[in-house]
Amino acid sequence: TVNLNSCDNINPDCSHRLCFHLDQNYGGYRAGCTVGLNGDSTWRKVVYKSSLPTCGVQYDYKECDLIQKGYVKCYEQPYSRATSSADLAACSGSEYVFVGAKTSTKASLFAIGAFGVTSNAFKNTYEQNKAVLDAGGAYWYRHPGWSFGFASSSTVNLNSCDYNNPDCASRMCWHLDQNVGGYRAGC
Repeated sequence: TVNLNSCDNINPDCSHRLCFHLDQNYGGYRAGCTVGLNGDSTWRKVVYKSSLPTCGVQYDYKECDLIQKGYVKCYEQPYSRATSSADLAACSGSEYVFVGAKTSTKASLFAIGAFGVTSNAFKNTYEQNKAVLDAGGAYWYRHPGWSFGFASSSTVNLNSCDYNNPDCASRMCWHLDQNVGGYRAGC
């Protein structure tokens, strides 16, 4: 519930409220419980924008959107082929990475994928039951000799690859540094 008397002036849950005047001759009003900021020159109103989606795990994401954003393909192999740490290292030369799975070489959509900061997504975690949150909103893990992947929650169950089923649609896992390919792209 909000009460717009030009700006939101309700106090319950005030720490979760932000309001600044729009298209008027004065500026801000509130930042959380701090109100009356109309004439304050110290507090700053800030908005960030980015061409990098930060929505965590993606579904049915268009490959052409990646290309338009300047992403360059650095690895593509069938699920039947083993993935090595060297394969991932070949993709570590940029700030951001998109990791995903398509149903075929010619598919124009990724059935599942996630954006991340490369250094976070490719960081060795060595945890069997916990993935690490990236600024992009996906939880990543990389356990050399076991697996590499992501999920929409920090809870994973690596028995080589993540076989956790809660939120299975948001999980992707590849065996890493083994003699087998696979393992999952969603459920």
